[in-house]
Amino acid sequence: MQQWKRLKCNVNEISARCDHGVVVLGPYAYIFGGCTGPVSSMACSPDLICFDFKARRCIKIKCAGEKPSGRASFAMCKGPDKGTLILAGGTGDDGLPRGDIWEYNSLSRKWNRLFLSDGGLASTFCRLYGQSVCCYGRSLIFFGGSSGKCYSNEVFKFDVDTLQYEQLKTKGTAPYARYKHQANIVGNKMFIFGGGNYLPSTKNIDVFCLDFETLRWNKVNALGQEPQARVAHTTVMDEISNKIYLWGGFNTSLNRLQDFFCFDIITSTWTALHCNKTSSYCPSPRAFHASCIYGDGIFIFGGANEENRYSDVWKYLVRHNPLSLMVLATRATLSTSGACQNKCLGKMPIEVFSTDTDLNLGSEGFISPVKKLIGI
Repeated sequence: MQQWKRLKCNVNEISARCDHGVVVLGPYAYIFGGCTGPVSSMACSPDLICFDFKARRCIKIKCAGEKPSGRASFAMCKGPDKGTLILAGGTGDDGLPRGDIWEYNSLSRKWNRLFLSDGGLASTFCRLYGQSVCCYGRSLIFFGGSSGKCYSNEVFKFDVDTLQYEQLKTKGTAPYARYKHQANIVGNKMFIFGGGNYLPSTKNIDVFCLDFETLRWNKVNALGQEPQARVAHTTVMDEISNKIYLWGGFNTSLNRLQDFFCFDIITSTWTALHCNKTSSYCPSPRAFHASCIYGDGIFIFGGANEENRYSDVWKYLVRHNPLSLMVLATRATLSTSGACQNKCLGKMPIEVFSTDTDLNLGSEGFISPVKKLIGI
């Protein structure tokens, strides 16, 4: 059975937090903001943290120049340019919504403010919290969110080149106004999963699809084991299998969830993924966490329940990617001698040493060429 695994890493650099965001750029996850400290605290962090998937280490990034203020419940996605991410809106320590859009360049380690709300029409554009943002071509697509007084189901497009925005006039059956939903773009379509006007308004989670070519909304008639409705959950898209994975959130009774589902984009079918629901083998029930997919795994960072905020990192193996024969043979060689491992440390790829189980391959047909290659 595929299971969750809690990763051993220097989570103190992350610190316990909820309502933060994460974006994957290359072999790194960039985690920004969120509420830190005890659950009674509204202290919003301005920290940007880099998580190295291979080394399983977190590093707090020092950014030069102007940067976003501490905030939570913002929108965040990968940017249209290589090595960039987008951050928009959210709410600060004062509980008021922010109305700005920022771009972070991971190569220069600098933030650039793309837009600042003028308090007019833009107040309903990005001066919101709990909205979603997705990158589509050279544009950013915003949906939903809350101003603190009302909820939105409007769709806006922001052009990162001209820095201009427009409200898209959509047709069809649109989602009701909501916040803390999830949005995923697949091809020329955007899927909206769940959310609510604080609480969900349906028994089971609803799924809507917006076709960007026709600007028509459709409510997806999903099949299979439908998850219960929820808010403050996460979804991640696996482009290899065309499946979207959903985890956690809270339901209409404010109960934090730890159930796990897979949605097949092609067949519109939900499947419940079962795991041993104990604190040792599955993340504890929570909402306002952050998640992403990298390589063969889904990762969950932090989150909160009624009593605690978390700093833990969990991984669920989506698929098994067999290691190359060279790596397997090298591991077997290195396991025969501690001196051999010390000699090769720093000369071999990191995956040679980062195994969770000892491998003992006795085939000289594999081991002898490796010994010759590394001069043993």
